[in-house]
Amino acid sequence: TMWNLDMCNSLLPQIAELLKSKYE
Repeated sequence: TMWNLDMCNSLLPQIAELLKSKYE
């Protein structure tokens, strides 16, 4: 579970950046 959480923590910012640049 900890590994999965760590993966989410690294992926979420990247996805957020993608969405932000897409909608700006």
